[in-house]
Amino acid sequence: MSSPYTFRVPGGRGTVRRARRRVVGVARARRYPLDEELMCCLELLASELITNAVQHGGAPNEVSVSWTGARVRVEVSDVGPAAPEPLPAGPEDEHGRGLVIVDALADAWGRRRHRLGKVTWFELGPGARPMDARGY
Repeated sequence: MSSPYTFRVPGGRGTVRRARRRVVGVARARRYPLDEELMCCLELLASELITNAVQHGGAPNEVSVSWTGARVRVEVSDVGPAAPEPLPAGPEDEHGRGLVIVDALADAWGRRRHRLGKVTWFELGPGARPMDARGY
């Protein structure tokens, strides 16, 4: 596994947008072998986890990006005590689809507790196209 690139995510306006772009920027700068479709998927999945951390987890939030040797791994930590779970969302609901999207598109994802709260992570790598492979 490559050494992770880690950065803090403060609260406030534009936080999620800047953080998700930074994740993609790190993947490009480190030349992770992801095509444009996977880079878009990386941005979407990072956005979902970072949004959850900012909205529900409380500060401080931290994002870590690394290469496992086969996949890019993004970890988002926060101080919230609740374990994130995919929830069914109705057609009129404005929220509640983030982890369902992560579950559908990531090669793997999960969560674990850490000393100050929790870490939610996903992995995404070259190979089968996430959307094609799962029929979405």
